Amino acid sequence: MHAQVTLPWFGQPGGALRFSIADDALTIRDLLVSGVLRRIATGSSAR
Repeated sequence: MHAQVTLPWFGQPGGALRFSIADDALTIRDLLVSGVLRRIATGSSAR
């Protein structure tokens, strides 16, 4: 995984974290199945 801080763009302030997968051969599903990532519930998506 790579993480970077977003830059201001089109009048938006930027400063958010942007994550990307370092290996183009991997998908989000691959990372979930292997346990590298896990699902979490937040706010209105909490069940």
